[in-house]
Amino acid sequence: DASVMSLAQHCDGIHTIDLADCALLTDKSVMSLAQHCAGIHMIGLAGCALLTDESVMSLAQHCAGIHTIYLGGCALLTDKSVVSLAQHCTGIHTVDLTGCKLLSERYQQQFGADFSSVVLGNAAAGATGDEAPGLGAAAAITV
Repeated sequence: DASVMSLAQHCDGIHTIDLADCALLTDKSVMSLAQHCAGIHMIGLAGCALLTDESVMSLAQHCAGIHTIYLGGCALLTDKSVVSLAQHCTGIHTVDLTGCKLLSERYQQQFGADFSSVVLGNAAAGATGDEAPGLGAAAAITV
């Protein structure tokens, strides 16, 4: 956490950052990134199993320009994360939610046409390229 927080405080021009599989990364670090690096467009947090909705909501509120976010394996995330991304990050087009088991079926309604590529895991719609129910014509589930 200390390294990421220091990076955030001293490198506020970060646009892309991949912290995938940083197993000990906590909300504290991600929230620091969000507060200090508002220009983040792409962030990889896949496999950061300690992260909660607080991290994603902070990113969505402070980094509204996010267009790509990888959250696969962040098993503590709930619908609150999806709602926050949909509300604040209007240009978002790629979201990886593979393994986010606490998301309800209702999350699909929150995506609307804002996300063009939503990775949910082994979704049948992604395999065929069909439009996923509740995601709108511009969105598709991919695996």
